[in-house]
Amino acid sequence: MRGFWPLIFLFTFYWFGSTRLLRLVLAVIYVSASLRVCLGLVGYFWPRVLYIPVISFVFPAAYSGGVDLRESALVLVPVAFCYARLAQSRIKSLFHVLMIILGGGLVLLGGSRVSLGVFCAIALCWAAFHKRFVLLSTIALSLLGSVLFLSSDSTVLNPMPRLVRRTLSILVIPGPNSEVHKMVASSDYWHRHLMRRAAERWLESPRSFLVGHRVQSFDEAAFLGMSADMRVKAEVAAGMGSYEAGLWTVLAVLGLCGAILYVLLFWWLLRDVVFVLLRDGVCDYRHAFYFLAVSGALIWVVFCWIVGHFPSWQLMLAVIAKAAYEDSRHEAQTNEAEETIT
Repeated sequence: MRGFWPLIFLFTFYWFGSTRLLRLVLAVIYVSASLRVCLGLVGYFWPRVLYIPVISFVFPAAYSGGVDLRESALVLVPVAFCYARLAQSRIKSLFHVLMIILGGGLVLLGGSRVSLGVFCAIALCWAAFHKRFVLLSTIALSLLGSVLFLSSDSTVLNPMPRLVRRTLSILVIPGPNSEVHKMVASSDYWHRHLMRRAAERWLESPRSFLVGHRVQSFDEAAFLGMSADMRVKAEVAAGMGSYEAGLWTVLAVLGLCGAILYVLLFWWLLRDVVFVLLRDGVCDYRHAFYFLAVSGALIWVVFCWIVGHFPSWQLMLAVIAKAAYEDSRHEAQTNEAEETIT
């Protein structure tokens, strides 16, 4: 269902929805991401607070560790970039910049190497679309300097918390004396095995190559009684279509036809929006959704081979951006016609 609900949203919102409330929608995304950040922080530092003893209910953030922090941060940060651009005072702009910095800290606590790469990619996209070449060069040189410094002596990471070291390990070039990569060896093996299994299932037959495989439902009882062997768990993940890599999830579940469908959809939705964003940057709330949609799609393409699932969130943003673009063009044509008449 994760791969198909955006298609349902596409056909309903594009033809029957309205973009008059884009400002409110952006605010709702911002507030909900902020609330999720707060809940994630409580679950990260004080997990017992999220336990309700009378009904024995535990909020998901209480046992998700850093996952909730990094996922909420990666939703919060691009929206904060847009609000920082649209802010009408320096104080408001500074507040949103602080939210971006907070998001970077949450990504570090999240323990995901790729999440740090996504965070940096968001900043690079922002600088590129707004032609801030000095900022773009500064970010790129800072990343290069960090890689060279940490790769020369990765022991400087040792005093840091484990999840922070795990996140920053993406900046360390693997080597025989690289201790920091030993802590992620099992994770690397897990992802490599899932990728191989996805490729095998995709190329299993002409039918699977074209239209993929069916997704099996999750059997919790069978999973709890299952062997702890990683290969066995990988088979369960493969059966559910959960390959933890967007590209391989699309190919193994939907096949080549599904992948082509996604490419055509994103091309149709974003081909006009990209040029408007390059020309104007983020100058209003419509353009904010242009940025969210285009940057989200680009980042998914860059990292889809190692992380992610179906581009559902990205497709939803692209649909909103396309509808906003069509409405703005219709308004411009209407105004032009009225001026011609008068």
